[in-house]
Amino acid sequence: MANFRWRKILVYLDGLGGAWAGNNYSEATVPEDLQLVSDLLDEIRAGWCVNNSRIYATGLSIDDGFVNTIACAPVGANFAAFAAGSGSFLLQR
Repeated sequence: MANFRWRKILVYLDGLGGAWAGNNYSEATVPEDLQLVSDLLDEIRAGWCVNNSRIYATGLSIDDGFVNTIACAPVGANFAAFAAGSGSFLLQR
């Protein structure tokens, strides 16, 4: 059997009710969504060997707008880079 090493962990999130905070139809606040990201990072680190210098975030549309929110928040210090491709950048509430 070949020696196989896992090289990546992919996590796909969906905001509460299908939207991230900042949208007029979102069900969570910005602090709640940012806490979700922080808690998720803690859980992943507790369960797997994670190279902290290689954690990245990207998204599309609403998700990409939330990536911008993460990047500008204290939790953003946990990420090596952010890639915004096509985002809906909304005002935070």
